[in-house]
Amino acid sequence: MTTLRRDVTLTADTSALRIRIVHSPDPDYHGAEFVLDGRELVFGRSSDAGERVRDQRMSRRHVALSAGASGYLVEDFATTNGTYLDGAPVTGRRPLDGVVLSAGDTLMVVDREPSRDHLPAAPNADPSGVGGVIGGSAATLLLKRSIATVAPTDGTVLLLGPTGSGKEVTAHAIHEVSGRDGAFVPVNCAAIPAEIAESELFGHKKGAFTGAESERTGYFGLAEGGTLFLDEVGDLPAPVQAKLLRVLEDKTIQPLGGGAPVSVDVRVVAATHIDLEDTGFRQDLLARLCDWVLRIPSLAERRADVLTLFKHFLRTEFPDRPVRDATPEFYEALLLHDWPMNVRELRKLTKRLEQLAGEGPFELIDLPLELRGPLAQRFDKTAPASAAVAPADPESEDGIPSFAALEAALAQAKGNVKAAAIDNGWHRTQLYRWLKRAGIDPARFR
Repeated sequence: MTTLRRDVTLTADTSALRIRIVHSPDPDYHGAEFVLDGRELVFGRSSDAGERVRDQRMSRRHVALSAGASGYLVEDFATTNGTYLDGAPVTGRRPLDGVVLSAGDTLMVVDREPSRDHLPAAPNADPSGVGGVIGGSAATLLLKRSIATVAPTDGTVLLLGPTGSGKEVTAHAIHEVSGRDGAFVPVNCAAIPAEIAESELFGHKKGAFTGAESERTGYFGLAEGGTLFLDEVGDLPAPVQAKLLRVLEDKTIQPLGGGAPVSVDVRVVAATHIDLEDTGFRQDLLARLCDWVLRIPSLAERRADVLTLFKHFLRTEFPDRPVRDATPEFYEALLLHDWPMNVRELRKLTKRLEQLAGEGPFELIDLPLELRGPLAQRFDKTAPASAAVAPADPESEDGIPSFAALEAALAQAKGNVKAAAIDNGWHRTQLYRWLKRAGIDPARFR
């Protein structure tokens, strides 16, 4: 087994770049993380490279990462299959000014921790107890540490972040870590009609208004002893904002229709995707909601989590089906996409792919045009097979089986690709790729 020189813990130097390997045919390197601390990192297939990766499409010495006078550099050693930074070929040495690095079938992501001003965290905050927040990127680890810091306190929390970035997931994690005994009650303020917003939040007595035929508890009452999550809090009408401020200050609610004020023990976590200071939102209420402010990173800022989230959604959305493999170019396309609708968009894509794609691993062609477009020319299926997948060099000890050998393996297994892979000691995903590039249809042998 390869001995890795890797640092999997966050260092005190938050400006340091980290390289995380998010996909590799070498299981020893899959998920490995390296801190660029000034030393040169050389990846390749042979012992000549400092990091020897069992990737047959890598050259013996394939790519180097090193510190330059004005920043970090990436260098391709004139390799057969090339090195690509954000989908563009790397020629010689150039600045490491991108995020996604492709070398052979190995995919790396430049992983940088966000500002501690955006995600405040105590030095001893332990992220291991924070559930529900999926991923291991530097941004996600800091988010978990921030959750572990703010959750045990009684203060209000305001979550800022783009649509679909996981604000409700974060709010629920805060509730779970807080240890509060009551329920977690999520409320979409944008979906509450203005005329009934007060009743929905604070409840009402029977006969309080026309149509009030019975007493209503309200969301604050439902969240007693727990956490009330006010999503899109900026959409609350001005009169309700004033009453919410009073509730936060006095810890009591006044249901519509009179009666004595009712004491409540409710932790409020609010969220918005807009700048509330520019909307006419009450400034005194905004200040009251901001005991803690967490800025949730977009999916583009936690790109090292994309493949982890994709596989997570395959498991959770389709629990009765085995999680399917995918080709490296498919994964690279996912990494290169900017995900304007964030995690919500990735989850929606996962459902579509599982329902529409055929058998075998996911291929680049399975993706919508806007995702596969940046890689279409490099992986054009009309190109000759030898151009599409060249062995790393003539000395490769892991050479691609011949056309005849592939056909013989399928014939022996009666067209069963999984059985053929097992019989010959091949990885099933790799065998699918060889067959497709050689133009061999397994159905001919069944």
